[in-house]
Amino acid sequence: MEYKNDRRPIKENDLVSEQPGFFILFVGLIFSVVVGLSIRTAAQSDWFRGRLTEAIANVGTDWRIQHGTVGLYFKDGITPTIGLYANDVKIASESSCYMKSGGFAQRVKIPLSLVKYIIDGQLVSEIEIQDFKIEITERTPVCDRPSVVNGAGAAGVESKKKNQITIVDRVEKSSLRNEIERVRINRLEIFYPDEKYDYFSLKDIVIENRSSHPKILFMEGDLDLAPFVKTAEGKASANLKIEYNEFPEKIIKSNLLGSLREGFFSAQLVNRLEDKKFQLQAELKNVSLSLLQSFVAKVPRDINLKSNWISSKLYIEGLMNHLPSSSVEIKDVLINGDLGEFSVENLSYLKGISGAPNSFELKMKGVNLSKIFSLNLGAAIPDQISSLGQFDGQVDYQSEASIKLNGSVKGLDVVFSAHSTRKTESFQIGKLTGSMVKKRFNFDAQDIKNQRGVVEGNFQLKSDDLKTFDLDGHLKNFALTDATSELLTGVDRPLLFDDLVLKANGGKQNVTYKATGKLKSIQHTYVSLANVAFSVSGNTSKNQEIDVKADSWQNTEMMQKRLADLVLTLPELIIKPKIKLTQVAEDIQLKVESQSSFRMNATLHGDSNLNGTIATKDQEWKVYGTRDNFKIDKK
Repeated sequence: MEYKNDRRPIKENDLVSEQPGFFILFVGLIFSVVVGLSIRTAAQSDWFRGRLTEAIANVGTDWRIQHGTVGLYFKDGITPTIGLYANDVKIASESSCYMKSGGFAQRVKIPLSLVKYIIDGQLVSEIEIQDFKIEITERTPVCDRPSVVNGAGAAGVESKKKNQITIVDRVEKSSLRNEIERVRINRLEIFYPDEKYDYFSLKDIVIENRSSHPKILFMEGDLDLAPFVKTAEGKASANLKIEYNEFPEKIIKSNLLGSLREGFFSAQLVNRLEDKKFQLQAELKNVSLSLLQSFVAKVPRDINLKSNWISSKLYIEGLMNHLPSSSVEIKDVLINGDLGEFSVENLSYLKGISGAPNSFELKMKGVNLSKIFSLNLGAAIPDQISSLGQFDGQVDYQSEASIKLNGSVKGLDVVFSAHSTRKTESFQIGKLTGSMVKKRFNFDAQDIKNQRGVVEGNFQLKSDDLKTFDLDGHLKNFALTDATSELLTGVDRPLLFDDLVLKANGGKQNVTYKATGKLKSIQHTYVSLANVAFSVSGNTSKNQEIDVKADSWQNTEMMQKRLADLVLTLPELIIKPKIKLTQVAEDIQLKVESQSSFRMNATLHGDSNLNGTIATKDQEWKVYGTRDNFKIDKK
């Protein structure tokens, strides 16, 4: 067999000495030398302390650093890597600029970037800190250096500083050479022992040194909201971003964004450090009022803040050291839920939040007046009113000396009781007006209706800080419903008042009331009264007096049958009867007189002791026993 000569030219890169494996071997050798030297350098405690010093130098000087054992690691989780770690790292500063704070980290890791070292000679650009706790002993930083007051010289320096023009290259990599570019902290807790909120914590924090000339620092992390809001539905957190920039002025910008149940909130804060001014812009959207409970006073038990939500926008501007004098503007306020709906388009405090607001209009829809009334601790609704109703209308605020109210009320429920049974009469007020001067309220109710129809007349209510009140009402042609009338008379026929005057006054401890009126007739199960005038007066201490006068008293057939069973004979018609019922605590006294020589006098002590007499012109009977089991004997 013949072989043909291969006449293809031999290429230089096919030579043994120039094979790719040789280059890889060469690079590997250099790489190993670099790794060895780097590890040896990094393993020195002084070198480690120096890198930490560089990391916190971005915050400031005057820090002391201590640490425990130093070692090497070659993986981070399942990812191969190389770096240095130290346990039990402590930092501290006695400087008032840093509020004399101290910190402790369970572990600090410094990844070693060999590729970056080969490219630009920077072995370390990042530090990782695990479980970092900081305790601050002073409330506010004091960083101002004493200024030199030296006549024209000082003025010249200040003038030069103000007129100085600097051309700055932002975020050049060369400016970050040999500096820590990034610090990562998995969890940070900061304690304020003397403050209302004794600590706050962040997790997954990244701090970046974005530029040295000018200094630009950026931080991002998740803020734990537990110290600030109360929620039982797991932990709530918000994303926090902070940027510090020294050009064209020293300024800190902070952004906070988070969700709270079905709502969310955001806040942007700008602090200008040189002139100590700040601007805050915040927004709430459908945030549950229960999350704000820690900021408000005690809430009554019958109010569930979880069923009420708030939305609003907030703007504050002023000096950092004079927050009460800062101008405040609140826009698009909306509160809705089982308390009702409240809305304000614009509420501003241009002279500072410590002063009075500018004029505004508060609109309300379906507002539960009973629950709003109960928010005023110490105030109580009288037992005779089961519900103050729901209010639709508005409040016009001009100043503390000029507040006006206009609207309507539905569902004002008044309780009538007899024989331990209660019935509710519901009213509507078509026109309710009011005013307040120095916590003194005045209300006027007109266009009143109940289930029977229109009621002529009006009510006036005066109240001192909603803790004491005076009620004065005058109604005509007022008819109670059949159910309430039957409760009071036993007959399914409406009571119609020709005239009714109501007066009441008092407070939480005691309410005094009086009602007077006239009716053409009262149809009762046992009697019929004609041309009746009555007066009811008493107080909530169970002291009550009822006076009734009528032209005639007609006994019904049921009454005559009942009297016959008791072997009691009374006139069928009694002229000009006068009835007086007096109740003092548990004792009740009934007294009846008339022009027909009929009279009655009986006293009931609780439920167990009844005694009295019944008399006509010719006969007299003795009444004794108990309320539910009594006897009548002829004397």
